[in-house]
Amino acid sequence: MGAGAFAMHVGAPRAEQPVRFSSMSPGLNAFSGPPQGATHGQQPAGIVPANMAAEQGAHAATPKKPSHAPRTAGPEVGNSPNLTWSVQNNSGYIPLDADNDNGSAVTNEVPAEIDYKSNLGFAGAPDFISATIDSYPQGTGGYFSWDFTPSNGQSTGLIGLWQGGGRHGPLAPGQHYPEGQWPTTFYLQGDQPSAFVGDITITISYTYGSTTTSQGKVLTVTPVINSFHITPGVVAWYTDQGGAVSGLLTTGATNPVSGGQAGAVFQAQAVVNGLSGHMVFIQLMTPVINGVGGQHAALSFVGPQYWNWAAAPGRSFPFLDQVNAPPFAAYDVHATDTTNGGVETLTADDSPAYVNIGAFNQVTGIGYTKNFYLWLLWQFPNVNGVTTLYPLAYTGWDVTFGATNYVPGQGVTTIPSWAGVFANAGYTAANLVYPKTVGPLANDSIVLVQAS
Repeated sequence: MGAGAFAMHVGAPRAEQPVRFSSMSPGLNAFSGPPQGATHGQQPAGIVPANMAAEQGAHAATPKKPSHAPRTAGPEVGNSPNLTWSVQNNSGYIPLDADNDNGSAVTNEVPAEIDYKSNLGFAGAPDFISATIDSYPQGTGGYFSWDFTPSNGQSTGLIGLWQGGGRHGPLAPGQHYPEGQWPTTFYLQGDQPSAFVGDITITISYTYGSTTTSQGKVLTVTPVINSFHITPGVVAWYTDQGGAVSGLLTTGATNPVSGGQAGAVFQAQAVVNGLSGHMVFIQLMTPVINGVGGQHAALSFVGPQYWNWAAAPGRSFPFLDQVNAPPFAAYDVHATDTTNGGVETLTADDSPAYVNIGAFNQVTGIGYTKNFYLWLLWQFPNVNGVTTLYPLAYTGWDVTFGATNYVPGQGVTTIPSWAGVFANAGYTAANLVYPKTVGPLANDSIVLVQAS
């Protein structure tokens, strides 16, 4: 996808129906400007809506709803010298609560209020996990408290505790709740995805006199990214049906699902226990770098004539890169996802190309880089009538098309060593920075302009 493959004629090049090699691309959020230059080794800039700033610090988010809900009756509590408590289904997985149950306005699948940050209030606790106090030394006049402990410095999971569903009655970490004021049944809310399974421990304690009895539970907020990476291929010659070299393509990366060859293969895997919805990729194309590798322009022709890639008049980078136009922003080239045993795997690929059938022998030099950002997001299903997205992570990759050593009658004859497909190592957590989720699409938005 992207604007990867174009038939072009000498003179005033004209972008025609692309030879579809599916070249999609990541750029930046509707809230942000694009990063400049090549993507590998860089991070995209982004603007986070003011009411969606990420929680700071490795501790549980402090609930914001006033404590006004009456305590409700719960299951029978045992009288024991030891405090014990249990989590619904004993699963240890707490789903991220960000599917817009609060009913805030949604623009291009981006909610105005994230559930776990919302002060709007909403009925019920559809995404909350209930927990119960099973036993403690009753009648001793003590107090309850709880603490949040990350497993190590890489822990990111956050969990809020509530007396009732729908964010009613916060239970703040470290605060003392006298016997009778901690509910028998309380609720856990996933406030930020975990970095790995079991990255946080919630410990509830009961203290009376000089005695404290405690029990900790190792918990996980899903989704948890196990892996997210791009496998790059190579730049190679494109040969048309008549056997003539007519351009450059990207290939050499094997899609593990289809078995086909692509310029780049995208794959993400995550633990998704307890969640509704599924993962999606969003790819954005950022500005093309023209004249790389010492070339005068992106494309040079006999004459001489020079041409560079630019945004179409009235449009600006970044561009959403997918085959089908929104309302759903999701990369859709060979995108497949499967879930087995609570682990989801999402795979897709892309193969940018430059094709100039009938006039490639007039090309004297090629040198340009197409930059892409690939985002991984969770897409929640319809709640209050719309789907919503939650950004998990992003990474970058780029393609440098290069060809030199012009031979009259043949065109360029050498693919230099600086040409290729390059991908970032690893990924960056999104921290509530959303990518752009609305068109125009990349394939309709970049054109060739004549350069001097």
